[in-house]
Amino acid sequence: NATSPEIGILPLVYAIHCFGCDASAMKKWETIAQTFNFMLVRPEGVNRSWNSKYCCGYALEKNLNDVGFLELIRDEVAERSDRVKVNKNMVYGVGWSNGGYMVTYAAHMFRSIVPISGYQYDDIEG
Repeated sequence: NATSPEIGILPLVYAIHCFGCDASAMKKWETIAQTFNFMLVRPEGVNRSWNSKYCCGYALEKNLNDVGFLELIRDEVAERSDRVKVNKNMVYGVGWSNGGYMVTYAAHMFRSIVPISGYQYDDIEG
């Protein structure tokens, strides 16, 4: 709310779900974010999928621009937050399975990535 004090600059961490999962699959990261003081984003892919070039489902079939979606989230969070400032050089990604492929495919937008069970390093644009 408008009376809340400014928190300051925090890292922004994306927690990206697996194919067939939704954003709630990454809910455990909320406690970690609170404990270690970072801003958490748990985006949800269309039809529980991400277009990460090699994987998976609806998003891949329809060639959705999920990298653009993740970049838009980052930019909107940075521009709209009154209490927390986001440094675009402090953006990190963790992904599980299809989410692992996604953070690897979008690696250019992250300072570092943690793909958990799912990644492809061939043809990564830098």
